[in-house]
Amino acid sequence: MQNKLALVLSGGFVKGAAHISVAEEMYKRGYVPDIFVGTSIGAIFSVLLGLYNDPKTVKEISLKFVKEHIWPQLLSFDFFSKAGLIEAKATVKLIAKEAGFTGKTFEALKKPVYVTATDLNSGKQIVFSKESNILLTEALEASISFPVIFKPKKMDVGNKTLALADGGIRENCPISVAARISGVKQIIACDLGYCGQVKGDFNKKNIMDVFMQCLDLTTSFSQINRYINDDAFLRNKISVRIINPGIFDVHPFDFKEIPSIMDRAAKTARFIFSKFKKPDNFFKYWSSDPFNKEYMTMEHIGKKGTNAFQVVDFG
Repeated sequence: MQNKLALVLSGGFVKGAAHISVAEEMYKRGYVPDIFVGTSIGAIFSVLLGLYNDPKTVKEISLKFVKEHIWPQLLSFDFFSKAGLIEAKATVKLIAKEAGFTGKTFEALKKPVYVTATDLNSGKQIVFSKESNILLTEALEASISFPVIFKPKKMDVGNKTLALADGGIRENCPISVAARISGVKQIIACDLGYCGQVKGDFNKKNIMDVFMQCLDLTTSFSQINRYINDDAFLRNKISVRIINPGIFDVHPFDFKEIPSIMDRAAKTARFIFSKFKKPDNFFKYWSSDPFNKEYMTMEHIGKKGTNAFQVVDFG
């Protein structure tokens, strides 16, 4: 099938709850993805959406999971490891059990899903999919293994040993992966990275705030502008819409904020999609700003002629 719609979900720790609301608003208005692409927390929600093809079900599973499991339960510390403090295996194993994909491979998904990771040994982006013939849990362990915090995921492929870490190292919002998938002509991405929002004076912030700001500046803030210039977008005439719901003021591990994150992202997505009578209009080249709202910005990104726009909610 041609003219496929891909939904791309970025990394973002607890802010990833916004992905569910964006997907829910998409489905309500007839923007039903054919393919899901995700990294880190975005990889987890990509798998859940591919498994159930129903954002409402994914939302129910997620809220139940957060209510029943406190943060320390999700961690498996390895104090003797030189490469990281925590193993991702226990976290992913628990998620798989509660969400119903223990022992399943990409073949079990209702819709194709692509999960990205980064090989620290070669510096290359690694993409897992139906062709990879591995368990979903194996791919997710690799994709969420943020360096230093999580140990790299060791994986032997042929005669090579990979040290797999968070896919966001190479591309936190993997739009270029979606652009290379056969038949994809439309991409909606939910990006949870920094987009220039005012966060105060970092001379006065703590070490975690400074670290996370540096991480944001080196991932989504710079990566999207680089990857959107991939020739595939122009050559294949792909329409790209990147939605950033502006969840920039939430601490990356603040689980109690998840309901608020969902509500805020839903409000943003609802407003954006309400401006278009049908999906075809949404993906046409925007010759003017269809939103015209004080706290929301829309800008063309990429090479001249590329049908790619980013919408950021600063509210």
